Amino acid sequence: MDSATYAQAHHVPAIDRTALDEAVKRSFRHLLPLLFACYVMAYIDRINFGFAAITMNSDLGVTLTQFGLAGTLFYAAYFFFEVPSNLLLVRFGARLWIARIMISWGLASMATCLATGPWGLYIARVVLGIAEAGFVPGVLLYLTFWIPAAKRGRANALFMIAQPMAIMLGSPLSGVILASMDGYRGMHGWQWMFIIEAIPTIILGLFVLKYLPDGPKKARWLTESQSNALMAELASEQVTGQADTSRISFKPLLNAPFVTTCVAYFALVASLSTLGTWSPLIIKDIFSGSSVLNVGLAAALPGLAAIIMMALLSGSSDRRQERAYHFAFAATLSALGWFASTLSGNPTLQLIGLIAATAGGFSAMPILWTIPPTMLSRLARPMGIAVITSCGILGSVISPTINGILREGTGSYVATGWLGVFWMGTTAVLLVIAVKLQQGMTRSNAG
Repeated sequence: MDSATYAQAHHVPAIDRTALDEAVKRSFRHLLPLLFACYVMAYIDRINFGFAAITMNSDLGVTLTQFGLAGTLFYAAYFFFEVPSNLLLVRFGARLWIARIMISWGLASMATCLATGPWGLYIARVVLGIAEAGFVPGVLLYLTFWIPAAKRGRANALFMIAQPMAIMLGSPLSGVILASMDGYRGMHGWQWMFIIEAIPTIILGLFVLKYLPDGPKKARWLTESQSNALMAELASEQVTGQADTSRISFKPLLNAPFVTTCVAYFALVASLSTLGTWSPLIIKDIFSGSSVLNVGLAAALPGLAAIIMMALLSGSSDRRQERAYHFAFAATLSALGWFASTLSGNPTLQLIGLIAATAGGFSAMPILWTIPPTMLSRLARPMGIAVITSCGILGSVISPTINGILREGTGSYVATGWLGVFWMGTTAVLLVIAVKLQQGMTRSNAG
């Protein structure tokens, strides 16, 4: 249902398109920079764990399997608190809840420096997972309160470019801290890294508490006509075949397109979490003997490539209003990159493979997130978005431990690369199927 039809059916004035366009522009300008900065720090607080492992594992007597288990425990805690967190965001409002998430995860990440062995590391990662749970689905839900569907691919991309930006900025930063601060005041470099990189997160949490509006009605930078136009446009985006419900229920989610999307997201995140956790160690393995600083510089290259590709591909997807095949292209590129990473004996080609795997995987992410809102009614979205992200977290739960076992069992990361090929090939096929199934349901209901 378009906005003109909605206005006629609900006996409300036609939407002022000029006011709507200005409201969307202002929403991009006022919200995306802050949310972007928050996500940069969220992802730095994830990938720094992989950099810490370069020296932390030997300092704490942690094996690669134990390191993988610590990563799994983080995502397991994240998984169990994902859906409750999104429902609490609706209950308490985005401003208060997102600020709470950021401040608590900043403190939890900082506390990782207190670990003295495997069990301390396990506890620190569980606490961090609980604290950070709900941030990404909360922001994705929040953006549906502000950005119409036709613009959401670009909005998701601008937000999610924070992931490769964190890789590009955080990789050399972590390398510098590890190399330059080891031994300062009797502490290891990895301990300083957790402390220094957590401070901006806490500061940004305070900014969110002060400046993030809960919705268009509370935005001081929107006029009343702009706010009304934006809310009317968003209200017109009805989902065919799904009724709104005020009860918390999984029933609206029990359909083939939604379930297939969940499985596709599981596979996508399994690949991306492997890159986030293991890339520094894979690069160190590829370029054996390289310094921590050089590993950090090399690890920044995949992030730079992903930033460029995300902007180009998401813009193309919005212009053409096509999602499935843009996603499949990005996922296939990532699968080919993972394949190249398995070609031992050619370090340059392996690094290019990691760059392609990262750029393709991260470019697929914002395109995927344009699809769930077309499957879910507005009141079903808090639950539905949290369920999808929880399925992704399950991919992250299994990925670190599996890759730790594979690395210790085989002595290389070749098996990790082949697993990446499987994950990205699977997600490419499944998301195309999900979109086709949803289109079939829409045509059936319309008929």
